[in-house]
Amino acid sequence: MKPGIRFNYFEGSFKSTDELAAAKVKKNGILKNISIESAAVRDSFAFVFQGWIKIPKKAIYRFYTYSDDGSKLFIDGKEVVNNDGSHGSQRADGKIALDEGYHRFKVLYFEDYMGNELEVGFSSISIRECKIPDELLFTK
Repeated sequence: MKPGIRFNYFEGSFKSTDELAAAKVKKNGILKNISIESAAVRDSFAFVFQGWIKIPKKAIYRFYTYSDDGSKLFIDGKEVVNNDGSHGSQRADGKIALDEGYHRFKVLYFEDYMGNELEVGFSSISIRECKIPDELLFTK
């Protein structure tokens, strides 16, 4: 495992993260963390971030996305956070029980128009809520 998270970048008009499955990738690569700063345009773009998250200890974790517009978060293929749709900045969260170790991690995001924002974070009984730290994200 290497530090970082893979991304695919798309441009086009999206109204749901479900539309990303059929979209054509414009650019891809690896970033230190989830970020939309490399978007080449201000509106009508999308990202899919994929990799692994290293969970420090077995617990129930609360994950969140704070986004403008839509976002979804999946762990081990299970939808944990659904913040989809065209909307202003808003938060959605969800809980999942995870064992210590590496888990598949995926975030879908699209920007429709006016304003763009994406923050992805988590917390547990022993972790104060924070953005997911760089050192917990990995790629193969």
